Amino acid sequence: MAVVAMANVTNIIGNSVLIFGLGWGVVGAALSTLFSRVLSAVVLLAALRSPKLEVSIRDYARIRPDREMIGMVFRVGVPTGLENSMFQLGKLAVQSTVSTLGTAAMATQAMTQTLELVAAMPSQAIGIGLLTVAGQCMGAGRVDEAKRYTRQFCWIAEGILAVMSLFMVAMTPVITRVSGMGADSAAATFRLMCLIGLVKMVLWVPAFTLPNAMRAAGDVRFSASISALSMWVFRVGVCVVLCRGFHVGLIGVWIAWFSDWLFRVIVYVWRYRSGRWQKKTVIQ
Repeated sequence: MAVVAMANVTNIIGNSVLIFGLGWGVVGAALSTLFSRVLSAVVLLAALRSPKLEVSIRDYARIRPDREMIGMVFRVGVPTGLENSMFQLGKLAVQSTVSTLGTAAMATQAMTQTLELVAAMPSQAIGIGLLTVAGQCMGAGRVDEAKRYTRQFCWIAEGILAVMSLFMVAMTPVITRVSGMGADSAAATFRLMCLIGLVKMVLWVPAFTLPNAMRAAGDVRFSASISALSMWVFRVGVCVVLCRGFHVGLIGVWIAWFSDWLFRVIVYVWRYRSGRWQKKTVIQ
């Protein structure tokens, strides 16, 4: 956490100096981000050499690959990496559609998406915690305990998400005013945040937190496949049809997002209740 905080502060300072001070624009932003990440890597590699740590690496040159361990990591990491890659490509495809709606719509979408992401961050952290806890339970063969923690974590994530959604809706007028948005864009952002907050409290947790329990059990291929399918069929496909075909405007983008969330909920809840994810293993 400390290293992440350091990287963020470094990135912010670097952006200020390179973009506003030296006027390097996008190149300055890219260099600042690259430098902050390289700095984080160097600090973490140095910290791992500390003898105070339970797991300390004193000599990196003596590390040898463990094929069996690498294979297990790849079985989990490759599907997850492909899922994240498809997700990012889908976001670019959606953004290309948003760009056809005009600069005002682009500004509204950028602000709305940022506020929506901030509202979800605490619940995303709960989901990461569930991934760890459920994985430990499944590794020890305590399936019932994994299910119990899954229910508890999902309810905690739901409660935090509700509070954060309401808070971000309340703060939207203040944030849009401080950021200097136009009156029309600010009003559109507020309306979208109200709608997103309501839908998010119903669909987001079972769509994004619940699957972490199944991923922890090793059911990563199914989750990755559904995520990629849902992204391209619903979030991208429906967005293109509504915005480019029916010209419904920015609301079409979020209808597509909601359909993506709903599809994930239906499939993941079915998968969880079927119990098939319990038969998966990561480490024999």
